[in-house]
Amino acid sequence: MFQVVQLIRRLRRIFLNGLRFGLVNRDVRPEVARSCIEYWKLAIGTEFASFGRQHNPSRPVYILGLKLYTFDLGLLLFLMNEIFLRRQYAFEPTGETPLIIDCGSNIGISILFFKMLLPRSKIIGFEPDKETFELLSRNITENGLSDVCLHNMAVSSTTGHVTFYSNSRSRGSLLMSLVKERIAGDARQVPCATLSSFVQEPIDLLKVDIEGAEMDVMRELTASGALKHVNAMLMEFHHHIKPDSSLADMLNLLQQQSFGYDIGATLPASLGKFQDILIRVYNEKSRGLSAA
Repeated sequence: MFQVVQLIRRLRRIFLNGLRFGLVNRDVRPEVARSCIEYWKLAIGTEFASFGRQHNPSRPVYILGLKLYTFDLGLLLFLMNEIFLRRQYAFEPTGETPLIIDCGSNIGISILFFKMLLPRSKIIGFEPDKETFELLSRNITENGLSDVCLHNMAVSSTTGHVTFYSNSRSRGSLLMSLVKERIAGDARQVPCATLSSFVQEPIDLLKVDIEGAEMDVMRELTASGALKHVNAMLMEFHHHIKPDSSLADMLNLLQQQSFGYDIGATLPASLGKFQDILIRVYNEKSRGLSAA
C-alpha cells in the first residue's frame, strides 16, 4: 500500500510540474500543450530510472519548443527542472542587451534559458569536455541562437593547459572537474584560460558552476582587478569538496569586494560531508538578481 501511495505522489508531481512547464511558455499559446506533453513523456520515462541511463546523443528530444541533444535523459530532466521550472538562474538585467558569462555550460541548458528569458543578451560560454562541447554547440546552433560565443576550454587561475577529470562511462556528467576529488575517472589535459582575460568590460551576470575550482578562479579574478566589472553572479559553491574549499573564505572574499549575497542549500547526508550551495551575489549598489 505504501508503495502505491508513493507512486501516486510521484506521478502527481510529474503532472503538476508538466503544467508548470507549460506556464513557462505561456506567451506562445500553441506551444503550451506540446510543452506539457513532451515534459510528461520525458519525466515518466526517466523519473523511475537512475542517472546514467545513456541516450543516443544523435536523437533530439523536443521540449518547450526546443530541440535538445543529450547523453542522459535523467540528467536532461534534472537540468530542465532546476533551470526552467525552479528558475534558479533568473535575474534582472541592467539593460536590454546584457552580457552574460557562463562558466560550466555543459550541454547548454543554462544558455538556452538565458536566451529565452533575454533574447537580446550576449553570452560567452565555457565547456572543457570535448564530447559535451559538441552537444553544447549543436543545442545552440540548431535552436537558432545568435550572439553566443562558445569556448572549448576550462576557466582556471592560469593560461595554457590543466588537468581535467571525467568518466568515460558517464558522458556529459555534471561532476566533471579540475578537482580530482569531485569524480572518479580519467585524467587528461585540456586548454584553459584565466577568466579575467574575458572580463574586460561590464558583465551583467557571471554564472560559475565549475565543480570545485571556483575558489581559485575567484581569487585570480579578484587579484587581476577584473572583478570590478561584474554586476551580479550566480555561483555553485562546492563545500567540503576538498580541505581548502571553505565557504567562509568565499563569502569573506565577496564581502571584501563589496558584494552582497543570498544563500540556498540543502543539508548534506551527514555532518562535514560534501554540500552543493547556490550563492546569489549582487552588487550592493545595483541588485540585479530576482527571486527564483
